[in-house]
Amino acid sequence: MKLKSMLKRFAFSIDRFKRANRIEKLYFAKEYFECAAICKESNQSSKGDFFTHYYLGLSNQKLNLIDESIKNLKDALKHIKNNNSQKSIGKYVNYARHEIAMSLRKQRKYQEALDEILSFIIFDPNYTSFYIVKAKIYQDLEKSEEAFDSINEGLRIEPTNTDLLEFKNSLVYFYSVEQVEKRR
Repeated sequence: MKLKSMLKRFAFSIDRFKRANRIEKLYFAKEYFECAAICKESNQSSKGDFFTHYYLGLSNQKLNLIDESIKNLKDALKHIKNNNSQKSIGKYVNYARHEIAMSLRKQRKYQEALDEILSFIIFDPNYTSFYIVKAKIYQDLEKSEEAFDSINEGLRIEPTNTDLLEFKNSLVYFYSVEQVEKRR
């Protein structure tokens, strides 16, 4: 009886892997409608799958369905504990968090985006992309000093990060332009 149960679980794992692989291929082939349809179908049959919620969220984001995207990505985060290989999905988890904050920023829900990104930084303070998102939000709010502080926080963690350094350079430029305009 145990062997039959083990074989059943193994077959389920293989099916889940094949489905995740197909979904990922569709997403990267920019077949967002088909990817979203398969994800929705899969979510109805296996509610606890991180990747189907994750790729549904990313597909909805590409389809400009931002509210649905945020919901799907948050659902993916709720299903982390249901994934047997939690360590291997770490980068996906951080990217999902990153995209939630960016989507909220896109909707100009700045305070909500800041609240989310600050909680994500507490969860993983070494993920430097969070500091860039935080700086972009502050830049949108025309809070240049806070944007600089955010970038500098990230640079303390990873001093040679090119994304952080490039964004800092763009902040310097915009800050200079801002100061010139104030003097006029």
